[in-house]
Amino acid sequence: MRDTDHGTTMHTQSPGTPILTLDSVSRDFGPCCALNGLSLAIRSGELVAVIGRSGAGKTTFLRCLSRFTAVSAGTICLRGDDLATLKGAALRAHRRRVG
Repeated sequence: MRDTDHGTTMHTQSPGTPILTLDSVSRDFGPCCALNGLSLAIRSGELVAVIGRSGAGKTTFLRCLSRFTAVSAGTICLRGDDLATLKGAALRAHRRRVG
């Protein structure tokens, strides 16, 4: 897969169903867009690094994964479970697993 915005090439060779999927995830803070239409799939065994300039949305992305920040649009699924549906004990358990 080629990232046309940045001119880099990413290779995904792990078979199977993704453990983590993001589908068109966005997070807005008023007029400021921290994440804009982020989509990705991470499969078991893949090593992923989140890198970028200050203010690029790295912390917002990680806070969305832990559900400390809600997404403005899109879905995040971990092992097939939509994180937006987690409440109470299930949400607390999720946060313990992902930090």
